[in-house]
Amino acid sequence: KGDEIPLSARIVALADVYDALRSQRVYKDAWPEKEIEAEICRCSGTQFDPSVVAAFFASKKTLEKIATSSQD
Repeated sequence: KGDEIPLSARIVALADVYDALRSQRVYKDAWPEKEIEAEICRCSGTQFDPSVVAAFFASKKTLEKIATSSQD
């Protein structure tokens, strides 16, 4: 639990949910960015490590550029 979970796993957990929510799938539409941000904030401290969430939001512009540049 908590810090016993490797930092890399905590980062990937957030990245995986972010990617899943922002991506359109056959079975669902992509979520609006504001709703994704709200969901990540809501899950901070339960599903996501609050320090990873803080780092995510601090790096968000860079992450959006990476996500946009790697779209198919």
